[in-house]
Amino acid sequence: MANAADGYDASIKGADRLAKQILPAQLDLLQLFLPMDCWMVGRRDGKRLEVVATQGEADGVSAICMRKALASDRLSSSMDGRLHRWPDLQACRMAPVCDQKKASCPKYVFKAFLPDRHGNLTVVVAGFLFREEGPREVPLFCAPVIMLCLNTMAHALSLQADLAMADKLMLKAQQGARIDPLTGVLNRAGWGLALSGARKAAGEIAVAFLDLDDFKRINDTRGHQAGDDVLKITARAVRKSLRSHDCVARLGGDEFAMLLPDTSLADACRLGERLCWLLRKRGIMASIGVAAKSETGSLQKALALADARMYENKQQRTHDLLETRERRQSM
Repeated sequence: MANAADGYDASIKGADRLAKQILPAQLDLLQLFLPMDCWMVGRRDGKRLEVVATQGEADGVSAICMRKALASDRLSSSMDGRLHRWPDLQACRMAPVCDQKKASCPKYVFKAFLPDRHGNLTVVVAGFLFREEGPREVPLFCAPVIMLCLNTMAHALSLQADLAMADKLMLKAQQGARIDPLTGVLNRAGWGLALSGARKAAGEIAVAFLDLDDFKRINDTRGHQAGDDVLKITARAVRKSLRSHDCVARLGGDEFAMLLPDTSLADACRLGERLCWLLRKRGIMASIGVAAKSETGSLQKALALADARMYENKQQRTHDLLETRERRQSM
């Protein structure tokens, strides 16, 4: 099926590629001027922490050590130019593993906190040193290059975040254009996209059209709010009856359509009967027509057949309803 998130995912991957090209290059440059056993870049999103880039023997840092370094709450300055002694080494050790190196913790850590364009310190660059003795001060002549690297990384990650936010807004707008605002199911435009995806899919697929009976009378006698409530109830009943990968759309007025992948004609008919029964329990009468691609040889022909069967069902139900009303009036 066509998925509105596909475009969003592609854009996010593009933004990620941009950051992934810049960050390793800057970490390599940091390593030239401030040699460490490994470097990591971590990003905060609320309480969630994500490692976005590494350089060197990152596997040598235990997961607990990594989280502790990247989750520090001391976000007061961008860089103080010192290598800090790693605290509480025993508490940071992981459970014993086969490779002793992976169970070790660094002796020193260099941390620099990077701001986003709003000034929030959301990113930390951490360098880990496993040697017991190491330099305590960053060489003064290296500071400008280090700051340039950190600023470049800050801009790259800020741009990545901005692109992600823009893509989320675009996705929301796209989804809004494909969703019926009254019922929350797909509208006609969304149905068209779903059909495009279904035409490319292999295997059996069933389709169904559902139309409410006497809907005009509900609007005329009880008001349009009552009619809207009936449409909402119908949409909820249909969604609850379908599987997560099935598709339902409101094509307009009181007409709904369904796509049922990997569903035989017999199973689709049973679904239609159950759906009509559920709606009757809520006082809603509906006509339904079902067809399968295997009956006609193409999805387009199956759609036409299901539509024709729905109208046949509606005509028969209308005829039966008129007969019932006539009998009641003659009594």
